[in-house]
Amino acid sequence: MAFAARITDGAHGEGLAVGQKNTLELIDDGAAADIGFDFAITEECGQFDECGDYADAYADRVIDIEYTQPGFEAACEEFGSRLSIVRRDLEVGIPDSDDYVIEQC
Repeated sequence: MAFAARITDGAHGEGLAVGQKNTLELIDDGAAADIGFDFAITEECGQFDECGDYADAYADRVIDIEYTQPGFEAACEEFGSRLSIVRRDLEVGIPDSDDYVIEQC
């Protein structure tokens, strides 16, 4: 956490924003606020019913990536008007690949 805070301080000194990736526990114990993250990037917060926690902690400055249709639908239904939510294939394939998936709500 001390290292993350140093990175955040340095980035802020250069006018850059810094995001938290996953790790809901940092929000629960207040460490994310102490570190100074500006936004969050989450994976499957809709699938695991965590989007609200991130949205509250970051005033809706959240980018969520969902890998399943049920998780994507859950996230879009509850937070689609507030957060940036995208469904992708787990391998993050290219448009010509057979498994390529990209949806936004």
